[in-house]
Amino acid sequence: MNGTLILLTVWVLLLPVALGDNVDFYVMEVVPEKLIPGKPAVLNITVANLGTDYATYVYGVLDPDSASPVSVLGSRKKYVTKYAAAGRETLYFGVIMQNERFTLSYRVYVDRDTAFGTYTVPLKLVWRDEYNQMQSETLNFGITVAGAPELVISGTNKTPSRLYPDTEFTLALTLENIGTAKAENVVAELVLPPGITGERQAFLGTLKRNERATATFSLKVEKNATKGPKKIGVKLGYTGEDGNREMLTREVELFIYEKEPAKLEVAGLDTSPAKLEPGTIFTLSVQFENIGKQDAKAVRVELSLPVGFAGSRVSYLGTIKQDDTSTAIFDLEVSGNVQPGSYPLEMEIYYLDERGEMHREEQNITVAVVAPAKRSSLPWLAGAGALLLILLLWWRRHRAASFEGE
Repeated sequence: MNGTLILLTVWVLLLPVALGDNVDFYVMEVVPEKLIPGKPAVLNITVANLGTDYATYVYGVLDPDSASPVSVLGSRKKYVTKYAAAGRETLYFGVIMQNERFTLSYRVYVDRDTAFGTYTVPLKLVWRDEYNQMQSETLNFGITVAGAPELVISGTNKTPSRLYPDTEFTLALTLENIGTAKAENVVAELVLPPGITGERQAFLGTLKRNERATATFSLKVEKNATKGPKKIGVKLGYTGEDGNREMLTREVELFIYEKEPAKLEVAGLDTSPAKLEPGTIFTLSVQFENIGKQDAKAVRVELSLPVGFAGSRVSYLGTIKQDDTSTAIFDLEVSGNVQPGSYPLEMEIYYLDERGEMHREEQNITVAVVAPAKRSSLPWLAGAGALLLILLLWWRRHRAASFEGE
């Protein structure tokens, strides 16, 4: 009797243990292990029941107290989908058997300003045991918040803005880090197409998040470069926070215009003397300015003279560079029988362009011939008066001498 009572007492004492929950959940895998600030991601958490009993009506609540920087986009509460094992069709909704795994998926987000590092994220699991008693357990797993640099070319500028063959120019590329981590040892390297030469590398150091820097290259369009669009490859190399070296390839486009010819225009006209009368010998100076887009070489000006004008007809000016000036000089004479008036002088300008091709332009100028000034009679009257005075003095002296002789 006493033995039976002892056994009954032991059984009663052990009953809570026997009826206790023997479900034991563990986080087996988290994908992805790293979250990038500012970029939503789907977080898959795989959990296994390594206990000796099954669990029913299982659901999880991710970070219920918002203790981590991980924000859930949507409901934090996720039920395990309906499950029916082979031969166990009568089991309850969401049954997780011994050694069985299930995955809870959450769409999550980490704020863009979250500091990089590893954080502990809690996952609360709730279920009913085989006695239909509510049970819960909080599992902790680690998530690393680690951003990545993202370099873009946010601006392109060239000086001068219009490019021609045989033109030196500056290409400035503005690089911006729009990623979530700094980029170190940033290098921009150009891949130049045929016809463009110059600097190829620029070192920019470190670009922090949302930081900009400008890579400047001194380049030249060669004289034999063909016109049209040109693509310049840009290789952007940098080191991420994980120490790995990354390389991006970008592209910028330029356009090479066909170089416009030189253009010579009359910028000034002068005669010495300034007033031209019939019979005047004078020097004609004509100033030319090159307002075109290239140098004019071996410039020669030929003058067509109207009737009544004579003198040199050709002037050699050599090279007139773009935006520069030079003066053609002609020694001329106006015939004495030329009537007063305006006289057009036609000029033919010949020059070679930078490719050695001959060009011809025509320009017209006008010179004025004025009537000779009328001579005044006052000098003649003054001379006649002086002569009469001399004769009068002489006559008086002669008469006085005659009286003394008598």
